[in-house]
Amino acid sequence: MIPMNRWYNGKSGLSQKAFVDSLGVSFRTIQNYEYGVTSPSYDFLQNLSKKYNVSMMFLVGKGEND
Repeated sequence: MIPMNRWYNGKSGLSQKAFVDSLGVSFRTIQNYEYGVTSPSYDFLQNLSKKYNVSMMFLVGKGEND
């Protein structure tokens, strides 16, 4: 999965806290995704994809975002 800090500082235009809150998960959950402790669910990725207008392939590191 792509590093979430790329989203805090650019794509979303939100603070780190507001970004995490917008996704309905805890900061710890996002950290676990970033460090590979756990993997995000399909539903989480789909929500992120729709909310921030990015492709699912981009989110899993398999392609460029259009």
